[in-house]
Amino acid sequence: MDEVKKAPRVKLPARASLWYIAASSLQRSVGVLGTPIFTRLLSAEEYGLYPLFNTYLGIVTVIATLEITGGIALRGMQKFSDRRAEFLSASVGLIATVFSIISVLYFAFREGINRLTGLSTPISALLLGQIFVNAVINLYTGREKYEYKYKSVALLNVILALGAPFISIIFIVLTNYRAEARIFGGFITAAAIAVPLLFVILKEGRRLFSPDIWRYLLRMALPLLPHYISAAAILRVGEIAVGRMHGTEALGRYSVAMSLGLSLTMITNGLISALSPWILRKIRGGEFDGIRDMLYLLSSGLCLLSLLILSVVPETMKIITPPEYHSSLLAVYPLSLSAVPMFLSSITVQGEMYYERSAISSLPSVIAALVSTTLAFTVLPHVDYRFVSVSALLSYIILFFLNALIFKRLSGEYPVKLKATAITYVLAVLYAGLLCLLRGSTVARIVLAIPLIPILLTVGMKVFERVRES
Repeated sequence: MDEVKKAPRVKLPARASLWYIAASSLQRSVGVLGTPIFTRLLSAEEYGLYPLFNTYLGIVTVIATLEITGGIALRGMQKFSDRRAEFLSASVGLIATVFSIISVLYFAFREGINRLTGLSTPISALLLGQIFVNAVINLYTGREKYEYKYKSVALLNVILALGAPFISIIFIVLTNYRAEARIFGGFITAAAIAVPLLFVILKEGRRLFSPDIWRYLLRMALPLLPHYISAAAILRVGEIAVGRMHGTEALGRYSVAMSLGLSLTMITNGLISALSPWILRKIRGGEFDGIRDMLYLLSSGLCLLSLLILSVVPETMKIITPPEYHSSLLAVYPLSLSAVPMFLSSITVQGEMYYERSAISSLPSVIAALVSTTLAFTVLPHVDYRFVSVSALLSYIILFFLNALIFKRLSGEYPVKLKATAITYVLAVLYAGLLCLLRGSTVARIVLAIPLIPILLTVGMKVFERVRES
């Protein structure tokens, strides 16, 4: 029977959304709540190694895995629905092949690469290991998400969220390699999960090489490689700029601002996980009005949540970090506002996967990355390292707008209500600017935040109604 006609498809995405959001919220919350622990256990310079590691992890992952564990794998599981287990194991085979080539190249030229990145050989080896275990986990959970087995996905996210910081703290306390221990804890946790999942994937799929599946993956992935590299660079290039121009201590402070500013991703990541298969099915059914209505409501709700977070962020910063980190507060405002166009861009790109026109989907990300890189390495950081966050905000706005145009070209329809979304977002930016100006007055910000709560509840009820009607 066609999956689109299955009766549970209406309720499952809603239940999946709640589970994914809950798991993602826990994962992000642990990250935020872990900040006061790690900022006190580590010096700002030691703390700065972790975001530097994550910066290169995000960029190198794209190259070493061809980024086939996300939207490409999701579309592939739809295309090879009768060979899903084989598709997964063949994907592992392709990733392992590319990963091996990248690893050999790194160790052959490690001295020059280490000078370029500022990472030591042991840390770079951990980075490569983290890439592979993450890829295995993402492939497995990708299938679970597609089949709406949301409880297993949520469980894995919870184990990762709780295990990584717990093991990291143990290693920090017991060893002299304090900064490295923060990274090692995450790797050990992910590896403990990935190894049994790898055996499951290989046992079910049996084939590491499948000519037609590899052809499909390469046909989709290679033209999209510029897109994924650029998308990873938009956010991370700012961290690289801060580290190079102001040192790892400033990078440590900026990373705390990123942790707070991007706290909204605890919700958006869950929404993306649940909506990605839903939006592919909606496109296949030609239900673009439903997509536009849902995305407008969700973006409006996310704007309101961002403003509520910003209304209490000065107090939050003081509670969770030592005084030396408080100077990064200004960076939180643009980063928080970046989460909305970041979410809309991710969802739009997932929809573009349906049309299998990979090359054209890369253009928006390349342009946005060029804007981000130019701003991050020229004007903004020379003024103040915190202004790098503005480059992320501008770049994600550009990215979403261009992706909306690409989606229109591919489908003949816009993915969102552009005018209404733009007006809502501009109002949110102005409101956030006012909250920033009043960051020294708790009472004034609470007065401004109170009217937002009933509006957010109204939007939430409308989202619930749309889910019931879908």
